[in-house]
Amino acid sequence: MQHFIPSRICAFQGVRYICEINLSTIIRVGIIDDDPRLLDSMERFINAQEDISCMLKASSIGQFFEGLNDPSRLDVVLVDVELGEQVDSLQHLEKLLSILDLRTKCIIITGHNNPDYVRRAFQKGASGFCLKGSDPENMIEAIRSVHRGGVFMSPEAAVHLLPLLRKGDTVEPINPDDIGNVPGLEHLDLKKRELQIAVRLIEGRSYQDIADEIFLSINTVRHYVKSIYRKFGVANKVQLGRIIRPLLKDRDTRLELRRHKD
Repeated sequence: MQHFIPSRICAFQGVRYICEINLSTIIRVGIIDDDPRLLDSMERFINAQEDISCMLKASSIGQFFEGLNDPSRLDVVLVDVELGEQVDSLQHLEKLLSILDLRTKCIIITGHNNPDYVRRAFQKGASGFCLKGSDPENMIEAIRSVHRGGVFMSPEAAVHLLPLLRKGDTVEPINPDDIGNVPGLEHLDLKKRELQIAVRLIEGRSYQDIADEIFLSINTVRHYVKSIYRKFGVANKVQLGRIIRPLLKDRDTRLELRRHKD
């Protein structure tokens, strides 16, 4: 038996009308993103496809589940990494997938091409990783690919996994507890704790993750973050990363050259 729902308003020769959608043939999508304009934009773009329909959109994981009456009604869910200042959706991804139908696939969407996000997303069970700044058609391709049982990754993000796939290569992440002095930051008079937290921030850790890892309260972490932003003259961790990452890379390069010289 085929089921139809009147879920789209279409236009033909200036006349608006309700389209019936065949639920047995379309890919049913849910979106979780805290940016209302982007949320509406993604919904419109998805609904412009003949074979895909946005069935549910929400600005938070809690709101998503409030609107989800039947976990089996969705085939694919798009989830933003950062839902608000304090929510790292990757922390909740496994729980999210456990509540949804086993056939439902998850695609992580984010504006940050962060290698830690890529790694954690697939470790937690995501089937796709899509960058918001890329061609919108990539999102549609991602939805269709994971629905068919495949895996999708934005080309810009895929480069981070190459070292893991090359035989004999290993990836050594930054150790925030052993970063020592970073040339170029001496004038900021950073405390060791501030350096530890700053590196964890640009690696994509949430405040709660940082608090748990270095045995601080979350309020203490917030205090340090405010101090870090003030010293660096930035407003968020994206801006912070643009300053710190090149300095860390330059420092690690010099250490590597020194080891080879010795």
